[in-house]
Amino acid sequence: MAISPSRLSSQMVPKTLPGSPEAVTLARWICRSYSHSDAPVNELLLLEEDVKALEEMYPQGEKAEASWAMSVLGYLAKLVLGVLGDVLVTFVCLMVLLLLIVSVAWIAHIVIYLLIDPPISAFLNEIFIKLDDVWGLLGTAAFAFFCFYLLLAVIAGAMMLGLKLVFITIHPMKYVYL
Repeated sequence: MAISPSRLSSQMVPKTLPGSPEAVTLARWICRSYSHSDAPVNELLLLEEDVKALEEMYPQGEKAEASWAMSVLGYLAKLVLGVLGDVLVTFVCLMVLLLLIVSVAWIAHIVIYLLIDPPISAFLNEIFIKLDDVWGLLGTAAFAFFCFYLLLAVIAGAMMLGLKLVFITIHPMKYVYL
């Protein structure tokens, strides 16, 4: 509720205002500030925000308990959603780091094992065999993960490039959303 300074005059009789004593005191203070000087609009906006905050923290009226409970539940929901969001961001960062490590491992394996003749090391082959010695399916699962990642990287590269020649695209590939 905005108070217009043009409606205020020294002949006005103060009325009893409904609401909490804090809100009444604040409204009177605002009226006095308008009658004595031209208060900046920003100060009035700050005061209105303070009134809203006071009414949220100390609700008045018939449904005061329900209003207070809903504000507390709102704060709890913001807390839970904030924590879940942080966990999700952390998970995504860890996945990006893992995929970066897998990419670097694939590139290192290609250079060490395939491009240099004779191979310096069996690199990923030795890692998968050692993981199989730790637990029977761990090496197989790691190999499947590395192969699946390589397959997805190739598909993403094919989708990005398609068959682009210098000036024309022969067969543009598009993502299909199901």
